[in-house]
Amino acid sequence: MTPTDDASATGQRAEGKAASSSAPSSPSSPSSSSGSSSSSGSPSARSRKETASEGGQPSSGSGSRSGAHHNRESVNAEGMPRGSGGVPRERMIVGAAPQPWTVGAAPVDLDFIAQALEADEDITVLRRIAPRPPVRAFPGLDSGGPAIIAAEMPLGRAEALARHLQLVVEIDSRLEPAGSPVDAALALAVPVRLPGHDPVDVPPFFGSPLSVTVEVTDTDGQAVEGALVCASGSRGPALAITDPKGRAELTLLEESPESVRSISVTPARDHWARWIPEPRLDLAKPNTVVVERLDAFFPGFPDQELVGWGLRAMRIDQLPPAMQGEGARIAVVDSGAAAGIHPDVPSPEAGFDLVADNTGTWKDDVLAHGTHCLGVMTAARDDGGIRGIAPEADVIVLKVLPGGRCSTLIEAIDRCIEEQVDVINLSLCTTRPSVLVEQRLQQARQLGIACIAAAGNTSGPVAYPASSSAVLAVAAVGRLGEFPPASRHATQPAPGVPIGRDGFFAARLSAFGPEIDVCGPGVAVVSAVPPDGYGAWDGTSAAAAHVSGLATLLLAHHPDFAGAFRARTAARVDRLFQILRRSARPLALGDPRRTGAGLPDALMAFGDVIAPPGPGVVWSPAATMDLTAPLDQLAMVMHQAGIVDGNGGNGNGNGKGNGHRRAGSSAGRDFGSTAAGRDPAVALARLQETLERAGIWRR
Repeated sequence: MTPTDDASATGQRAEGKAASSSAPSSPSSPSSSSGSSSSSGSPSARSRKETASEGGQPSSGSGSRSGAHHNRESVNAEGMPRGSGGVPRERMIVGAAPQPWTVGAAPVDLDFIAQALEADEDITVLRRIAPRPPVRAFPGLDSGGPAIIAAEMPLGRAEALARHLQLVVEIDSRLEPAGSPVDAALALAVPVRLPGHDPVDVPPFFGSPLSVTVEVTDTDGQAVEGALVCASGSRGPALAITDPKGRAELTLLEESPESVRSISVTPARDHWARWIPEPRLDLAKPNTVVVERLDAFFPGFPDQELVGWGLRAMRIDQLPPAMQGEGARIAVVDSGAAAGIHPDVPSPEAGFDLVADNTGTWKDDVLAHGTHCLGVMTAARDDGGIRGIAPEADVIVLKVLPGGRCSTLIEAIDRCIEEQVDVINLSLCTTRPSVLVEQRLQQARQLGIACIAAAGNTSGPVAYPASSSAVLAVAAVGRLGEFPPASRHATQPAPGVPIGRDGFFAARLSAFGPEIDVCGPGVAVVSAVPPDGYGAWDGTSAAAAHVSGLATLLLAHHPDFAGAFRARTAARVDRLFQILRRSARPLALGDPRRTGAGLPDALMAFGDVIAPPGPGVVWSPAATMDLTAPLDQLAMVMHQAGIVDGNGGNGNGNGKGNGHRRAGSSAGRDFGSTAAGRDPAVALARLQETLERAGIWRR
């Protein structure tokens, strides 16, 4: 595989990638009004589904960094910020418009703009994000990027400011994790149809509120504290957390016991999540839900090392032991991380809380999201625990959740540029695309920094920044047999999407679309959670963390990045993304928008550049190609389309590993004449005969 095998990554990305998302709208047009993000001027941005307009309250910590202006904010009866005239205000970010829209115009003076905003009594300048120059400059690049102003202002003021041809004025949208246990629980508030479990429409009861007590225990009868319990009714969900006795009280309005469609239980740590469809609720006593411990499914864990199914599926566990990511730098832009606190997550090289503007609070990971992602990438422990992908890589933790906004993300990317990281893991999303964030993402690519983003847990369109042309977008897949059948993970196979022969399936919660580049393991991923436990989570966040970990290994150990692509330029990023896509194993799940190029394969990514481990030891990185798998898949699709006749069979594999090393085999049923285990040449000949009889193919 040579650099010329494939086109440049940005020049020929998958159709639909938001390559034009950095284009601002015309300031004189109605769409440039601050009532919607200025990025809505981008055709790709307009085509995406936007969420409802968010409130204008500032994130915590922002006021402490305003410095230049007193906070004159008051709050109206609806809780919206307002100026001295009682006009509702929105939090906005202001920056210079990108070229070529400003070619020939005099440079905009953002200092003058900031001073003018500060002089307006109806505007509060919260802070200014000054450029952070990289360690070394690059010709033709504005060192550190342009400055950004974050301010609260009436929408009318923002609209007037947006008419300035050299400015981008847009809503400072909130950041959200690209997947968490809360998201997974709420997703099940919508009825899920499983074989034998079709929800029945039961009319609700319009009477007094329905109070339900749920008691969560493990298989030994011990109470499980801190579990999230979600009851899904016909009018919506009700949430509660279990107390030290394992009990949670839920109150549902306008519901009857028969109209409650499901109960979902998500323990905080060390247990599998549970989903119970059509529960038979008893209002007179607690309703007991039993959850299974992780160590019951993974014998010996955590005293014995657990090699996650994602590492095995991507064949990362088969790489030479010396490949640990030494020399590469990865930035985790997330909710912080309990690094140095959790025994599996070593202390990083640096950390900073950008929301609170604090150097010490980044370890306080209240969401556990960043710790879980970091564990997938770099976990390391001598006496058990989980195995990370690149435990010797240098790590920088930048906390932007909860409470962060686009301006916080811009500041995080600036710090990554300053620190010259190699990979930025972005397991987060925004409520709408951003032109000013896009500027930073494109600049990071130009400086040789690979941004890898989770597609989002929308079950629909790909979220931003994964939709940007500057990043590698990762969707989530799962695999049958890697979780207990009664766990909530059994609800994740996407409806109407075929399951692959090896048991792979597209995750129901994963975003999908033409922007998807590759997929990653994102269902029942076991990783670290604070302070010292383990959680099995679903989401594109874990999928992106797997791909970021492999990207870190490639940058540290693949000879291309010590030779022709050593320079920190866009070509380096393009080459990395090219290797990840070209090494991906197509999963043939029936919809390429859900998997992109497929699941990256570590052995294929390194190819024949890995030397054998020693004399007398035969080790081949080449994958063994099973021709019967694609033939079975083709026959199944043709039969479903009514093109050829065939016998029954689901073609699904359902092998179960022991959690430490994969044991067991695929148990897929035969389909027609291309049964697994037969000679591929014979299967191919029979398929050719079938195609000839159908008049589709002629020798």
